[in-house]
Amino acid sequence: MKFEYGDAGYKQFRAWSGDYAASVKGAYRSARDLPPPPKEGLVYTDCILTVKETPEAWGDKLLRVDAYAWDSARNAWTQTPVATGDRGVSAQGRTTNMWMWLSVPADSEEEKRARQNPRLAPGRYLLKYYCDTQGRLKQDYRLPTNSPAFYQGQQEIVTDWKPGWDPPTTVRVALR
Repeated sequence: MKFEYGDAGYKQFRAWSGDYAASVKGAYRSARDLPPPPKEGLVYTDCILTVKETPEAWGDKLLRVDAYAWDSARNAWTQTPVATGDRGVSAQGRTTNMWMWLSVPADSEEEKRARQNPRLAPGRYLLKYYCDTQGRLKQDYRLPTNSPAFYQGQQEIVTDWKPGWDPPTTVRVALR
């Protein structure tokens, strides 16, 4: 499946097709008419997160995982996620595999550095899980998938984020 209804790819495609339609219809006559640029830059990594043994309520639903890195200088988790991914969960196996994307401020020096080295650093991470168990995205795909209404819990992991399937970082859901 290329898109899951309401996932980041689906939202980006809908935004692009809406902008294209507006352009063709002449809705953008000046720079002021254009939609604001995104604040978040998502940089593709080759890091895969396999999430296993999810709660039954997550089956056939969209799951988003935000990864916060441990900041040893501050002795705290980063204030914003360093990476994110989303994907549907299999109802039968209650498992999903998702590509992780670095989350950086758009058009920033941080984004330029991330594009030169699109990797997640080995270390300690806090994973926050968001799942649309009530099917709200079916009514409005524009809802943020990290909405507090979708929050399911979190867990800590330590991983080296090997590239691709060699092997992927695998977690068994243990919410706290």
